[in-house]
Amino acid sequence: YKRQDQQVAEKAADREPVGWQTIMVMADRTPPENEGESSGSDAPLATLAVFFYNQEKFVEQAVRGALSQTYSPLEIILSDDGSSDATADVIESLVVDYGGPHEIILNRNRNNLGLTGHVSKVMDISKGEIVFLSGGDDISMPNRVEKAVKVLEKDPSCMCVSYGTTRFHGDGPPSSVESSKTVGPVRYSWMEYLTNCSFHLNG
Repeated sequence: YKRQDQQVAEKAADREPVGWQTIMVMADRTPPENEGESSGSDAPLATLAVFFYNQEKFVEQAVRGALSQTYSPLEIILSDDGSSDATADVIESLVVDYGGPHEIILNRNRNNLGLTGHVSKVMDISKGEIVFLSGGDDISMPNRVEKAVKVLEKDPSCMCVSYGTTRFHGDGPPSSVESSKTVGPVRYSWMEYLTNCSFHLNG
């Protein structure tokens, strides 16, 4: 999702930590050796937000997928919606010693806000010009953000990018993996995007 310029300006000018346990980890912004072609001093700031709730079984892979992104500059928000299991503790343990190129923000809600409230709150925290949303059981490939930013930069009229996915069914064998193919550019109205239940929180 690409913000409008006015939204970006407002976020940059007035940004307060939100939530009862908001921890910001400022990382070394030295670009990684293998950074992608889209990365650079003129590249737009992107935000990758990962939403968690009682997903301690999936946290590690979801966090490592986020941290592995090749695109820079990137802000990564790892947000827990008041989980009753060990989700928040696992998230913090995975990033406490992080020394990579990205800025990491941890947010933990005092009370469970539900999906809509959680997303709204994280959008208030984020400051990226381009925002990527991911569920706590999603694993992002390292070039996820980089490839999507290239699409958005190539076509200024494009406001949103979705992806092909690979689905894992529990702890099943490799034969249980299903892949969906990306079929190329498809144009939808905002109303179609927001009301079509086939869209996943992954764009």
